[in-house]
Amino acid sequence: MQRNTLSRLLHLVSALIVVGLGLVACTAGDKATIIYFDEQEGNSEPYRTRMIVTSNYIRFDDDDDQGDFVLYDRKSQTIYSTNSMDQRTLVIQWKDPQIVIPPNLKN
Repeated sequence: MQRNTLSRLLHLVSALIVVGLGLVACTAGDKATIIYFDEQEGNSEPYRTRMIVTSNYIRFDDDDDQGDFVLYDRKSQTIYSTNSMDQRTLVIQWKDPQIVIPPNLKN
């Protein structure tokens, strides 16, 4: 995966966590909230991003319907990142890390 694509994915995931999960989910599956905001990577020009939030999904895209988007499935806690140029979809499934804190841990 290219560094720029990974950087963008991480940025979108961060926005997903900060903004998307902070929103009140819609009560009906056919209703959606659409949010537009500007993103900027490094010194590049800002670009418009659209976030569509429903009770089941959160979708990020460039509002141009070219096939590139990130979709978060709330129920399965899975992120799908599609890339039209590569014609691929990256799937990131949530897994419980099951980290046990050592009993004698001191900070």
